[in-house]
Amino acid sequence: MNQLDIKKVAHAVTEEPIEIIITREPKGWVDELLVRLKIRSLKRSFFVKPPSLRMAYKITALFMDIQIHKRETVDFNDWTNEMINSNTRKMAEIVATYFHGSKSPVPDSLIDYVMDNMSMDELDYVTSLIKSQIDVVPFINSISSIRSLDLISPSLTEESLQNTGEIIAPGDLSEVQQSISGLV
Repeated sequence: MNQLDIKKVAHAVTEEPIEIIITREPKGWVDELLVRLKIRSLKRSFFVKPPSLRMAYKITALFMDIQIHKRETVDFNDWTNEMINSNTRKMAEIVATYFHGSKSPVPDSLIDYVMDNMSMDELDYVTSLIKSQIDVVPFINSISSIRSLDLISPSLTEESLQNTGEIIAPGDLSEVQQSISGLV
């Protein structure tokens, strides 16, 4: 494991914000002059932390909108270009949503900034970071835990007990479950 990976793991465990820096090219001689005079910077920092449930939901919904094309052509480059053409805006929207980190709508200017200034390598790094921070295992474990407590489907438990020939009043379900667990 290299030093960068160790830092990412440490930041994820402590939930400290991770700084992502995007460097842009100067746009014209005026912009270059403003950079030299230190009025404008070519670097923009984004501090991101592990997403909330709402943010994970928004980002997952955006990931579901990515268009996957079957590779029907023989030429791999054509297929790659088609994937880039149909998904670049959506990928920029995902990254901008992650950077924005708020439930308010993501400004179009931030999406445009990501599209104009982020390289493919930076996109790869940020999407792998998003993937690592939106870990689905705890979410699935939460669903499993709730299911095991029968909080989601108490009617299924009542139906299964009714199929045994016993009729249970709605308020007496917990007493029956205790007596059944005592027999086992």
